Amino acid sequence: MINRNRTYQAALLGLALLMLGIGAGYSIGKEQPPEEAIEVRELAAEMPAPVTAEESFAITTVNIFSCGHILERQEGETVNTSHAEQAMERYGGYNFELKDGVMALYREYDYCCPEHYYTGGSGDAVAVYRTDSETLEKTEVCTLDIAADHAAFAEMKQGMVFNGLEEVNLYMEGIDE
Repeated sequence: MINRNRTYQAALLGLALLMLGIGAGYSIGKEQPPEEAIEVRELAAEMPAPVTAEESFAITTVNIFSCGHILERQEGETVNTSHAEQAMERYGGYNFELKDGVMALYREYDYCCPEHYYTGGSGDAVAVYRTDSETLEKTEVCTLDIAADHAAFAEMKQGMVFNGLEEVNLYMEGIDE
């Protein structure tokens, strides 16, 4: 027959030993090993799977503008790896990344997206610009009649962003007063 008292005592003893072991491990883990015992290793960079010559990629252009907006377009074109360089030539000025079936072409602009009007220098004058939504080229909308010695001239020549021509007109009316 099993003696319940002894089983209970053995269980308590085992639990107490376990707690002592955990406590000892915790306190040992807090100690710093001597410096010569520390081994420094660099993590191996995870290598992406190699791209095969026959793998196809859908072309996507990602245009990043100074206003913080990103215009991403699915170009409706697919290219395999062996023709990727030719595609890059057609989309000159882009950096690229081949990943997960997409050839992402990246370009950063130092001007705003087509949603904004923005000012900048045009020779000795200040001009209002807008980005063409198809070509993404910066186009001059008009020049502003503001004297070069006016306090706002330098700020506007350096560049200001507006959400519409109405905002440009309101700003110009405000500085004339």
